[in-house]
Amino acid sequence: MGQASGSGQENRKLITMEKVVSKKSFLKYYGHLSYLLIFSLLIFTFIMIIYLEDKSKQLNIHIMPILGFLFLFFSLWLAFKYAQTAYTIKITRQTISFNSKTYFITDIEKLKLSGKHGGTEGAAIYFKDNTVKYIYDDMYSNTAELKKFLLSVTNPNNIEPVKEKIINTNYNIGSVSFKNFFIFSVRGGFLCLLLVMLLIGLIQANPLFNIVSYILFSVLVVALHIPLFYYFEISNNRLIVKNHILFTRKRTYNLDEISKISFEHTYGFPEALQIVTKDYNSKKYFAAGLYDSTWASLKETVEDLNINVED
Repeated sequence: MGQASGSGQENRKLITMEKVVSKKSFLKYYGHLSYLLIFSLLIFTFIMIIYLEDKSKQLNIHIMPILGFLFLFFSLWLAFKYAQTAYTIKITRQTISFNSKTYFITDIEKLKLSGKHGGTEGAAIYFKDNTVKYIYDDMYSNTAELKKFLLSVTNPNNIEPVKEKIINTNYNIGSVSFKNFFIFSVRGGFLCLLLVMLLIGLIQANPLFNIVSYILFSVLVVALHIPLFYYFEISNNRLIVKNHILFTRKRTYNLDEISKISFEHTYGFPEALQIVTKDYNSKKYFAAGLYDSTWASLKETVEDLNINVED
């Protein structure tokens, strides 16, 4: 009853709205950019500190600044390419704009509200001049609102229907956890290495400045890695998302509210699970600690549950 009432209020809101403007997501868009930039600067700074503090300049240590600059350049290039895909989108009842380029709604030939494009979940808009524009879920905080408003002003004949499946509730798997000992992963091992470096910095007779630097560096990198260490459980027709580092964090989805699950890889980031609900909301969870065999088991399980799955 509450869902029907909420749905009715939402429909009335769409009818009265005249336009919707995209809002870049603070966590998903700016967070990804910040991670790339801050992490690359930290690594570059750490490489340069090692180089400058080595008085002997033995072996091949002269190549370290070159490697540091190459790593920094590559990270900045990734950040630039990522930012290029985030248009400012404005949708009215007559037009849709991507930055300074504007199309009439009647120019839309086909609209696909859900799907993977270039490995990323989003909507694809096909125009009559053979142009294709994308609204990526990761870029905006109001992706669902953009999609719903676009759906309300577009010719229904142009909309590609979303595949609907009935969840297989008879497939009783009890409670299953898709989790590995994350410190044995590449990124988990890197965190452990930082802790060892911190310990060495504390037990040596270093100046206070060096000790504080180790602590700050380790805390920053651990904080940046929190969003990368999720894992998953399926229990009682629910998909539960948890975090290795913030073990109190939990997000629960009822299986029948999930429209699709996709397995994604974003440049510069580990494998992730993208969960798209039937009201067009989506959330990506990075899981750097999961092994390939665990990913395969998770995919097989959600397929057996008859959930839409995309690679």
